[in-house]
Order: sequence, then C-alpha cells, then structure tokens
Amino acid sequence: MLSFELYDDFDQLEVRETYAMLEQEESHLLNTSYIWVKTWWETFREQESMGRDKNLHIIRVLRDDIPCAMFSLITYNKNIPQAMGMVSLTILGICGDSWGATFEGILGKLNVDETRELMSFVRSTISYDQLQFSHIPVDSPLMQVISHRILLSACPMTLLGEYRDYDHFVKDCYSKKLRQNIRTGNNHATKNGHRLTSRVVPLSEVNFADIKRLSVSKLASGKHSIYLEDDKEKFVKRLLKVHAGNVVMVECDGKPVAYRLNFFVGKKKYCFDASYDRSYDRYEIGIQSLAASIHESFENMCSWHCEGTGIDSYKLKFLKRAAPIYILTEAGNSLKGRLMFSFKLSRLKKLETVFKKEVAEMEKKYSLQLISSCSE
Repeated sequence: MLSFELYDDFDQLEVRETYAMLEQEESHLLNTSYIWVKTWWETFREQESMGRDKNLHIIRVLRDDIPCAMFSLITYNKNIPQAMGMVSLTILGICGDSWGATFEGILGKLNVDETRELMSFVRSTISYDQLQFSHIPVDSPLMQVISHRILLSACPMTLLGEYRDYDHFVKDCYSKKLRQNIRTGNNHATKNGHRLTSRVVPLSEVNFADIKRLSVSKLASGKHSIYLEDDKEKFVKRLLKVHAGNVVMVECDGKPVAYRLNFFVGKKKYCFDASYDRSYDRYEIGIQSLAASIHESFENMCSWHCEGTGIDSYKLKFLKRAAPIYILTEAGNSLKGRLMFSFKLSRLKKLETVFKKEVAEMEKKYSLQLISSCSE
C-alpha cells in the first residue's frame, strides 16, 4: 500500500535521506538525482524566462511505510498568447526538466499501477491549469498514466557491453568514410606542423574559461552558446563542483580546441555539452572529439554512452540507436486549463509530425533505430 508525503525544501532531512538511499542503486537517470534537481531549483527558481512564481512540490512515496520513490515537481505561471491576448496559466512540470535535461522522471521503481496512484495524489493535491512533463523516456511508467504522449526528440546512445573493446566498436559502427575523415583530419594537422591530442580532465580541474571560449565559437555556425546566459553558466559551474564527470578535451599543440562535457551516474555517461573551435574545421575537430569521448568511455569501462538530446547528423555517424524522448501532457484541474488545452495539444502534434519526418530521413541516411528501452 502506498502513502505520500509532501515537502517544499530540498534541505529537509527526510528529503535528503530518501534521495541518498534511492541513489545508492546507481540505476537512476541523470536528471532525477538530488544534485541535479536541487542545483536546478537553486539556480532557476527566480528565473522568469522559465516561468514566474515557481513553487516546489517534493513528493516522497512510501510503500508499506518504507520510502520507495521521490518525485520533485514545480508549478509556475506562464503567459500563453491567444487571439484575445495573453492568458496566464499555471503549469505543472518536473523540477529540472525545463532546461538542460536528457531524461526525466521518478526516482525509484514504481510499477504502472503505483504510478497511477501517485498521479491521482498529484491531481488531487496540487492546483494547476495544464500538466507538461518533458524529457520522459519511453520505458517510464508515466507513459502509461498521462493522457497524451508526444514524441519530440531522441538521444543517440550505445551500450558498450555489446562490444569487446573500442576497436570492435569502430569496426562495427564507423563507416569507411568516417574512418577516412578522422585520418584525414589528423594528416592535415601533421602536414601543417601541428599535433592533435586528447586528454581527460576531471571536472574539479576544468578551466572553465576554455569551455566558454570554445562554446562561444558556435555563434560562427549560427548556433547558441548557453554560457552567454548568466543563470545557465551558473548552473553548469555549480554542477562542475559537485557532480561526477569529466571533460574530454582535444588539443592542438597543447591548446584546447574542442571539448565534450560529460556527467556520470555510476557507469552511465551522459554528454551534457560540447563544442569546438570553428577555425580548426579542416582538421575535423568536431568528430575527433566525439571519437575521443567514445574511446574514453571504453577505457573507463562505462556501460552506457549517451550523446544528449537531438538526432544531429554528426552524432548518427557514430551512434545508430537513439532513445526516444516524449512530452507528456494533459489538461489540469481548472476550467481555464481545459478550455485552452486543445490549442496546446494541436501545436505539440504539429511539432511531433515534423520530428517524425526528421526521424524517417535519418533512418534512410544513417540507419537510425529508435529503441524501446533506455536499458536496451
């Protein structure tokens, strides 16, 4: 039999102790950890671009009076444009899933019936106009108990245990053209009197100035650097101090020219952020860094290597499988939320149609396979 306790502070003893107990199994997802949700809340609580007037709802789930799960939610107010003008809605979301997440959900193991019971408690206890849970993996029990499921992205990944070693992975997964591009990049550098090397830097020893400099170079390709926003930079810096992980750095004559910032949960490796100096394009620095990071995953005996949200073509040159990511949504417990929900659902379904077309293109071009489980 389940029972539920509601808290509003990550520093409360019961909250800290239950998170610590549940995380000992190291089977949880990156964005459900105590470090992640607490750091996210402390950083973005007052950030209005991610919603106004945020409130925290931490649910501790007990099975026969023994803690078995944690589910940290937030409500926030958001202005929604409508024909008659802006309308303010209260949105229910998962703490930490508004930005920077890969997979979100419940910390702990609940079956579908127990998850349905948890969501009944949520609906009867928390007031909101609309529910939106983003970054939900396909095998989450939440998939079975929320009214609408919208496929909007996927995370390229691989299970390293399927290969004897890195050389086996290269032989099985790298195309002839990809291997040639990596060699050509190294050869061009050598001919120009340069030497490309890679090294692994613990998060505690990272020179953040190098990461920021390389990230800002994305602007030359029409992309955005997260470190141009103070709160996002602060969030990453805080995680660097407390989270397990590393940075795989590619250097040219000792100068950092590319990085991949990775976080770990046990032996699961998640790439959170990556960039490279565009002035070194002729040396294939981007793919050099991803190859170096996958090689490091084998050296570190990782079980799982995930390249983060988005089926970018450069990722699929290396990784042929991707874990689907869903938005779960439904109308809340107010008349206003129900009346406006059809507009929201219509917009999300249009975005889903666009993404499914992208998946179909990547299936043809790179033999992309969407998998049915994050542990597959």
